[in-house]
Amino acid sequence: MTTNRDYVGDLFEQDYSASLPPSHSSSSDKKDKGEHTHSKYVVYVDESGDHRMQTIDTQFPVFLLAFCIFHKGHYSKKVVPALEQFKFKHFGHDQIVLHESEIRKE
Repeated sequence: MTTNRDYVGDLFEQDYSASLPPSHSSSSDKKDKGEHTHSKYVVYVDESGDHRMQTIDTQFPVFLLAFCIFHKGHYSKKVVPALEQFKFKHFGHDQIVLHESEIRKE
């Protein structure tokens, strides 16, 4: 029997700080020289519901704003491969963009 654990792996069990390239360091030397440093994180934001406050939809009077914040090392080593495995298992390819309607079909 296959479990979700087989696809997710140890997503939350390892520190990936050392796996980032030097350009992600936050050394004060780079900041002093005016060099641009990139964030160590990737952020996804999504919304659902009605954002208008003037006329509230009584059938769905909800507004939700959700954030997913991943360390880039963790995201590239664990999250991306787990999502690819999920897509191949459930859709037969990895070109699908996951939306609620596709997820609920399974």
